[in-house]
Amino acid sequence: MLLKSILLVQHDKQGREALATVLRRYKYSISSAGQGMQALTLLEDNAANFHCMIVVDHFEDMPGQELIALTRSRFPVVKTVMISSQPDEDEEQFVKANGCDVYMPDYSDKNILLKAIERLL
Repeated sequence: MLLKSILLVQHDKQGREALATVLRRYKYSISSAGQGMQALTLLEDNAANFHCMIVVDHFEDMPGQELIALTRSRFPVVKTVMISSQPDEDEEQFVKANGCDVYMPDYSDKNILLKAIERLL
């Protein structure tokens, strides 16, 4: 069985590793990035290998919303999920208008995130 591949983009290393561990338990292949430009480089090199990108919040080099918009314009087949620790309606509208497939206020309930990923993939 071929594992579905997810690019996880989160600035906080501990949070990124914790979420990656959870996703691996559910048989997803995880690559990760700590910054937006790093994620774009990984996509440029391997876009065909990623089924989904999960963006958690913002990064030092760009807002998460910008990463979502750039990903959709450059790699339209990659499904995107944005998880925001400080969600607001304007952010949600922006990312959805720019191709975000799922916008979530947080991932404290891993089952909600896992169901959203299952629906996308």
